[in-house]
Amino acid sequence: MYVTLRCPVPVLRIRVDPGEGWLAPTAVLPYDESTAGQSLPSVTASWLGHWTRGLFAPLI
Repeated sequence: MYVTLRCPVPVLRIRVDPGEGWLAPTAVLPYDESTAGQSLPSVTASWLGHWTRGLFAPLI
């Protein structure tokens, strides 16, 4: 609805190199995962929900 009302949508472009990843609140952040100019397709995984703190081991 926000876009159909022609409200401005700020855009932030972030380059993610092969082997890198990103975390974002995708339920409230519009994104397109563009692979423009790339010869290989991208691979994505999304997890929706809320988890309690300490459920997963540290990533780093």
